[in-house]
Amino acid sequence: MTETELKRFTISLIKSKEKENEDYIRYSYYELKVKDNLSEEEIDEVLRISRDYFENKGYKVYFTNAEFEYQNAKRKVEINEYMIAFKEWEENEMNQYTYFALGIVLGISLAVYYFMNREEKIEKRIVLDQQIYSTPKLDKTMENVVDKINLKIKEFKRELTEEEKNEIIKQCYQEKFL
Repeated sequence: MTETELKRFTISLIKSKEKENEDYIRYSYYELKVKDNLSEEEIDEVLRISRDYFENKGYKVYFTNAEFEYQNAKRKVEINEYMIAFKEWEENEMNQYTYFALGIVLGISLAVYYFMNREEKIEKRIVLDQQIYSTPKLDKTMENVVDKINLKIKEFKRELTEEEKNEIIKQCYQEKFL
């Protein structure tokens, strides 16, 4: 096999292996030596190119008789296997995303807590202020003031000036309290 043919063969082999199972790649003795009838030198070149390719894509690559851990089990590349490569999510990589997600959840939780706590304090303050400073007559007068200001805004189709608002407040005060 020429060098170009060997490279084409290797690329085709890599693609077929990835298509077969992209998480676990296995090159067997039977496959390369018997089925594809490669020489020892050709097998070495196929394994070298494949190793470089898979390592660059983040795979762990092991050759005949090498011991490794896969899916929490100790394993060994058997004598009838030339190479094994597998994608293994390292704990640090997985934790990075886990911590990122937890950080987002924590941030949202703190924001909601702060907002709800703030709103609760405001509501308590309003209730306390109403108990201390307000009377039913004053509440009714204030509702009347707001209604009249809204009517004037609709009538004039603009915001009222401070002077116009103060005039409405004086009128309502005189109607209800004098």
